[in-house]
Amino acid sequence: MDSMSISVYLDHAASTPPYLVVQDQLQRLISQAHGNPSSIHQIGRKSRSLIDTARITIAKLFECQLDEIIFTSGATEAMHLGIVGSFLSHYQPEASNHHPKKIYVSPLVHSCVQNALQYLENNYAVEIKHLPLTAGGYIDVENIESGIFETASHIILEHGNSETGHLQPVAKLGKKINKWKEENKENPKPILIVDAAASAVTEKISLEYQKCDMLILSGEKIGGISGTGVLVKKKSIEIQPLIIGSQEFGFRGGTENIIGIYALGKALEIKEEERDREVERLRDLHSYLCEQFMNKLPHYQVTTPIENNLPHIFHFILPEEKAEIFVQRADLAGFCISAGSACSSGAITGSKALINLGFTEQESQRGVRISFGTSTTKKEINQFLAWMKEN
Repeated sequence: MDSMSISVYLDHAASTPPYLVVQDQLQRLISQAHGNPSSIHQIGRKSRSLIDTARITIAKLFECQLDEIIFTSGATEAMHLGIVGSFLSHYQPEASNHHPKKIYVSPLVHSCVQNALQYLENNYAVEIKHLPLTAGGYIDVENIESGIFETASHIILEHGNSETGHLQPVAKLGKKINKWKEENKENPKPILIVDAAASAVTEKISLEYQKCDMLILSGEKIGGISGTGVLVKKKSIEIQPLIIGSQEFGFRGGTENIIGIYALGKALEIKEEERDREVERLRDLHSYLCEQFMNKLPHYQVTTPIENNLPHIFHFILPEEKAEIFVQRADLAGFCISAGSACSSGAITGSKALINLGFTEQESQRGVRISFGTSTTKKEINQFLAWMKEN
């Protein structure tokens, strides 16, 4: 195998190639969608129609209203708009010292959520609290006291964990919150925000399915293209725009990413059509990989749960080697995978998700993720397994 070639791509949870249908359509559209969608001439209207087509598709799939869909530059912006924007819309400086806000969050959320919360903590004295986890790494809904709903402005969690593949009981928590709201109609809080960027690959997504107030998605995770995301929110939830402008119903300024938005809508449409068949195929690959690790590579600790998981994600911990080194060696051998730890300013730090799951700092630096996409085959998995057995 050519040491410098990319032969096997197993990092689809980071970004997956656009669907071939999407690629074909974008090649035709790129020369047609050059008009500003805010312009009233025919070229501008053509660009606007592409955005409208995507918005109508998403509204139908997610069973929501057109003006409940806000297109952004990606999941990070969508998450910040949802969290920070909704917080600022209700922020009262004169009351902040007497009534500190609390936000409850899953310990396993993506770093973009952590960054948004860090901003609120540093600038608005928001108190960030972790939701409890079960021994298996799931949100412990049964042991969440309804009393926290009185003081919480927001509750934020991931539907599916993009690192380990845990699929959280979001709807169960949502039902509990909604029941409390029904009994306390004078208090519309807490706002439940769900990161569905990873789970949208395989799971049915909508405000109703997840029983939440806001959902966040990203284009490059689902067969669209990077640079596009979406915040789906209930019309009743007020948010203050972070980028001031007239686009997206006044919630976000800036000329829209026409091609990216159209690709996002088309990718979601295809994914919905192929969901059942693709999920079954991914589960077969996942089960096969689990079996191979158990029988042929027992010294690697598999951290992805057997049940209630995202079938396109497989995570394990190396016995001794740091993940960064392992990933680099795999890359030289032609395999694209990802480490469960991050590099910051030259210093390797452990995965916060793994630490919050109870692993040690050393173990958290040895986490590796393999993730599948529509093009992943058993042959590719066997090639990777053969390399692992030799190394």
